[in-house]
Amino acid sequence: SIQFVRDILVNQFETHKLVIGYDHHFGRNREGSFEHLKEFSHLYGFDVEEIPAQLLDDVSVSSTKIRNTLLDGNVERVMSRYYHILDPLPSSKELLQSLAQANLSSLRPGDYNQAVMDLGATICTPRKPQCIKCPINLSCKANEIGDPEALPKKLQKKAKPLKFGSVFIGFNEKSGYLLERREGKGLLGGMLSWPSTEWSDCSNIKPPISAEWIPVLGSVKHTFTHFNLDLSVFKASIKNSQKPYFFVSSESFNVNDLPTVMRKAYTLYLMSLE
Repeated sequence: SIQFVRDILVNQFETHKLVIGYDHHFGRNREGSFEHLKEFSHLYGFDVEEIPAQLLDDVSVSSTKIRNTLLDGNVERVMSRYYHILDPLPSSKELLQSLAQANLSSLRPGDYNQAVMDLGATICTPRKPQCIKCPINLSCKANEIGDPEALPKKLQKKAKPLKFGSVFIGFNEKSGYLLERREGKGLLGGMLSWPSTEWSDCSNIKPPISAEWIPVLGSVKHTFTHFNLDLSVFKASIKNSQKPYFFVSSESFNVNDLPTVMRKAYTLYLMSLE
């Protein structure tokens, strides 16, 4: 990895500042990391900045995920209309991908992929497709039948289940806010959080630490990928911490270090102090 930094970044591109994503790796077998770049930056005199993970519904979002989602959507839409596939998504996904693969040019596969992508993005759009401008409209089954906008068909989404839980915001004037680090696995894994109960089908207000907890008016509504969440919020003055909970001083506390749902709880807490 040091050879890449020295020969490419420094000698060839004369890099002054390097901005990378939070999970960037480089070099042979992806052995280079942000930590390596920090070391090399001092050696070769350039700055390096790491962009933190971007979260949507507390799930990290990457350019690769966005690109793959767009590509899948465009390809599936073009194929479903061209062949007039009535089976709904997602059950027809494998069929649509296989149809796209069957048309793949062995000589110019990259140009084919880009062409289908551009076709779906500019002409064969989800709404008001411009079939008159489409270069393959004469052989498109949906255009022939006259219902391109009705495809691809999609199954109606099932209503998300509702789960309940409680969070407990404890504060000490000298020590600051009481927080916990969630377990590495599962939802919000490894992230900072207010102490909370399990999230389940039934309301649970049993505090994880003893104090004179006061309910805060209202509740937090939040939507995750697979369920909706209704969180009750409680506040209290805390004297001492106990594992696995710990204090973060008021000076060090940054609400943006918390996931979205926990920031919502903090907003409700602040409103209760007014």
